[in-house]
Amino acid sequence: MRNVNAMRAPAILLLLLVGGCGTDEGGATSLAAQAAMGNRPVVRIDWQMPERIRNSPDGVVLAYRTDPEYINPSRWPVTLDGCASRLPDAASVWTWTVYDGWGSIMAQTQEQGRCTTDVYLSRLGEYQVTVEITTVLGNLVTGSQSITLRDYLIVSIGDSIASGEGNPDIPPTGPNGPPGPQWEDLRCDRSRWAGPAQAAITLEQSDPHSSVTFFSVACSGASIGAGLVGPYEGANPVRGEMLPPQIDQVAEIVHARGLTRPIDALLISVGANDIGFAKIVRLCADPRTHPCDLRPEVEPSRLDNAFRALSTHWYPKLKEALDRLSVRATYLTEFPDPTLDDGLNPCHIVLEFAGGLIDGDISAAEAEWAHGNVVLPLRDVVTRATFAHGWRLVDGITSGFYGHSTCDLKNWFVRYGESVVVQKNENGTLHPNRLGHRFYRDRITSALQPMLSDGVSGHY
Repeated sequence: MRNVNAMRAPAILLLLLVGGCGTDEGGATSLAAQAAMGNRPVVRIDWQMPERIRNSPDGVVLAYRTDPEYINPSRWPVTLDGCASRLPDAASVWTWTVYDGWGSIMAQTQEQGRCTTDVYLSRLGEYQVTVEITTVLGNLVTGSQSITLRDYLIVSIGDSIASGEGNPDIPPTGPNGPPGPQWEDLRCDRSRWAGPAQAAITLEQSDPHSSVTFFSVACSGASIGAGLVGPYEGANPVRGEMLPPQIDQVAEIVHARGLTRPIDALLISVGANDIGFAKIVRLCADPRTHPCDLRPEVEPSRLDNAFRALSTHWYPKLKEALDRLSVRATYLTEFPDPTLDDGLNPCHIVLEFAGGLIDGDISAAEAEWAHGNVVLPLRDVVTRATFAHGWRLVDGITSGFYGHSTCDLKNWFVRYGESVVVQKNENGTLHPNRLGHRFYRDRITSALQPMLSDGVSGHY
């Protein structure tokens, strides 16, 4: 939870003084006399919006909600706080009134001896708050302050990086625990530990005056064609069932209670599966296909065609589909690079701890080839797409993972054996682990930080 008390001091908002004269019958010094002695009463009004991204009742996973009342609430709870006020004597009654921009009363409460109150307002935006404080000795002190309610809608779509593959919400815990990993969404291997979800939580906890509404439909294995703009079976398919395109899912969710809510920040991680990144990893890891860079599946012309298709067909296709949504800012994230060690040398990636479909290793020579012919070209295509389509780049991710590969002590990737133990298959291999997702979170948070003060986002 946000530390509200720690943030009150810099939030001194307005001083409005009302004083009487003389001395009351009980000998109390009047407000005017106190003011003359430099002991002025001061009203300080602050406000807090409760956090909306919450854990489930058992505290295990994020309680993702996509129902209309969550996406577009009929009322917004706010706590008004006058506890930092300086009064001539103890407060007895606090009378709070909230006005809209036209002077209409939107909420009114009265508290006996309590310096905070909870109100519910029908919309986000600016309000005028007044408080009348009657003290035990009969003094009346009033104050007024404008407040602005903001809630930021952040949505995450994309592939296994966005979904948090390799990091189940709860891994298996032995014979007395859950028999298998627990996911936010098993069909998509979607986890609360994913960088986008953690970034949304971080942003919400950074500011008590605003809240964040967040949901994710990211799905491991998704590409633009099969997942974002087209249907997809999911990471763990259900026979005869296809998931709707993620953009269709988002469009349906944000159209809540007869209103299409604008998305303040749309986070996207996609492109690696469109060029066959997972297949290349499997090819390089398979001891039967060493060295993988000489295989016909990855000859230069084929890779060039894959990158060209991503740049000239799939990203434009994505842009066309996104135009159906009301999005204030779209953010495309770079991909992590598992190929370089802490000396920026090619990493020998060992994958042979547990046996299985991709038992083997990626040699240093193959890692060097992958760095120059797969990872960096993918980063460049992602960067160009942001310029071409008016998106914003979440950068520093590719280079930020240098020195944190599986051959490093400060490893930010899920190792093969770890994936087999933690999620009962090898699908998490070479995906960011929780440490990697913390860095991913920090890069997203840094990119979204200006949104909190742009004066446009956060209300509609």
